[in-house]
Amino acid sequence: MKQAIADPDVMLFHTDLNVDARKRGCGAMLAQEKNGILCPVRIESRAFTPAESSWTTMHQGLFAVKWVIVKNSSQNILSADCRPT
Repeated sequence: MKQAIADPDVMLFHTDLNVDARKRGCGAMLAQEKNGILCPVRIESRAFTPAESSWTTMHQGLFAVKWVIVKNSSQNILSADCRPT
């Protein structure tokens, strides 16, 4: 993902980093908007440990944001679906 973020051709367009978490794991998608359509550039995911699986959805979502920032040192826009259930 670091290489995709640093690629000058990728940065020609608006770029978003979307993060989401579920009970079993979390993921991130680097996407680029072209002609109003969001196109994936790179996708990463990670399974939660048994302890992480027991966290609340909000804690898992916040962990996912931290995980992708630390993993990629990204300065892109982040959006996360952290609505308590």
